Amino acid sequence: MKKKKLKDLIRKDISERLKNLNKTERRKKSLRIKEKLFRSCEFKRAKTVMFFVSREDEVDTQNMIRQAIRMGKKVGVPLIREGKKELLISQIIDIDKELVKGPYSIYQPDKNFIRVIKQEDLNLIIVPGLAF
Repeated sequence: MKKKKLKDLIRKDISERLKNLNKTERRKKSLRIKEKLFRSCEFKRAKTVMFFVSREDEVDTQNMIRQAIRMGKKVGVPLIREGKKELLISQIIDIDKELVKGPYSIYQPDKNFIRVIKQEDLNLIIVPGLAF
């Protein structure tokens, strides 16, 4: 079997499994992932962390973002600039007040809360995904 077909099958299988998780199971699994991440040396050393903001069917990065901010980390999230085909990284200080639904229904900073972080200032990037 070709790599791409195998990867597509794996993604489809994992996607189905995630859809079948109830909210309690999803919350527990997200919490375990968060605990493991926050115990890692890479996270502990990082001063500036970029998180991709999770959608409902992904590992919950929104609670990770809240806790990282409370821990004093500088936290950035992606900002898609429609029409410009560019992705910026913007610092988030209050996730509950500063995010709005952007392109592709992905949460990103409202235009009134853009604080650009340079890519070279990032120490760690957290990306939720189905399978790699």
